[in-house]
Amino acid sequence: MELTFNISTIIIISLICTGIYISTQDNFVLGNIRAKTQNMIDRLFGVEKSELICKPLFNCLICESSFWSILLGLTVLFPELTFFQRLAQLPFLILCVAGLNTIITALIKNIEL
Repeated sequence: MELTFNISTIIIISLICTGIYISTQDNFVLGNIRAKTQNMIDRLFGVEKSELICKPLFNCLICESSFWSILLGLTVLFPELTFFQRLAQLPFLILCVAGLNTIITALIKNIEL
């Protein structure tokens, strides 16, 4: 199987994850929206399940790689491929984005947000 994504696809998804993660931190542009969303999810599903839901959405840069790679990989990326071809490439895409997000996490841990 030939992979159709390249390094630019990995970088773009990783930067989207990073933008979502940073902008939803406290005292940043979407921090208030994150807090309200998390409170709503807490009330609906309970605190324990809320963590499982919120981490891949906006609370953990490495965890975000799975959700956003799946969402973008199945919807807007690779329009020339069939659904099953896209599905077959997702594990590789997720792992590549997770790897890059891990590097970015190590770098931003040194920056005081």
